[in-house]
Amino acid sequence: MKFYNFETMFLTLAEGLNKYLQDRGIYREVSGGSGFYHFEIKATPEQAKNINAWIERHTITEQQ
Repeated sequence: MKFYNFETMFLTLAEGLNKYLQDRGIYREVSGGSGFYHFEIKATPEQAKNINAWIERHTITEQQ
């Protein structure tokens, strides 16, 4: 296991990610300041892959 970092300025994304991690028993530390939410997430490489996929599904993207 190792620590991964993620930062967002969107409250709904931060809340959703926090719930996703909590529901799966994944250790995380969350801090906020200056309008940003910073996550330090302790995960296995497989968990990190799944977390990244969750973030991709819930992130706003620009349509082309």
